[in-house]
Amino acid sequence: VCQPPGCNDKVRNGDESAIDCGGPNCEGCQELQPCKSGEDCASGVCLSALCVPAAPTGTVLARDGWKAKASDSYADDDPNEVLDSVGGRWTSGTQQKVGMWLEVDMGKLQTFFSVELTCTEAPADAPAQFDVYLSTDGKYGEPAATVYGDAVSTAKFDTARLARYVKVVLTQPKTKWWSINELNVYK
Repeated sequence: VCQPPGCNDKVRNGDESAIDCGGPNCEGCQELQPCKSGEDCASGVCLSALCVPAAPTGTVLARDGWKAKASDSYADDDPNEVLDSVGGRWTSGTQQKVGMWLEVDMGKLQTFFSVELTCTEAPADAPAQFDVYLSTDGKYGEPAATVYGDAVSTAKFDTARLARYVKVVLTQPKTKWWSINELNVYK
C-alpha cells in the first residue's frame, strides 16, 4: 500500500531536504544535515548546502582524533602537542619566517565560530601576525582571517564556518622561535 510522504517515515521524500526534516511541512534539520535554504534548518542558517548554527555557544570542540603537522619543528617537539591539553608546548625550533605554518586535521567536517592559539608559556614566542585558512579537503584558497598575535590570539568569525582543516600561516617574521601551547576551535 502506498503511503503519502510524511515527516516521520524515516525516508527522504516529498519536499524534505533530508530524512524527515526541512521543506515546508517538516521541522527544521539539525546541524550538518542537508539543506536548500535557511528555511530547511532549525537554526535558520544553510551554508554550502548544510545546516549550521546561527550563533556561537563558546563550547570548545573535542579534539579526539585530530592531527597536527608543521612546516618546521624542534627535534624534540611534536606538532600534536598543541592538541593534548596536558601542558608543554610545540616549538618551531627556528626563527619565525613568513610562510611558516601549522595545520590541524580535525578528522571530519566541523562547524565553528573561532580558532584560538595560546602561547602563554612563552608569550614572546607568539607570532606577530598570521593568516588562518580553512578547508574541507586540504586545499586552501584565500585566508579566512588575519590575526595580530599575542599570548592568546583568536580568529573570530561573524557567521559559522565549515571546515575539516585549519592552517595557520605566519605573515610576519620574528627573531623568536614560534611556540604554541594549545590550539582550540570553538562552536
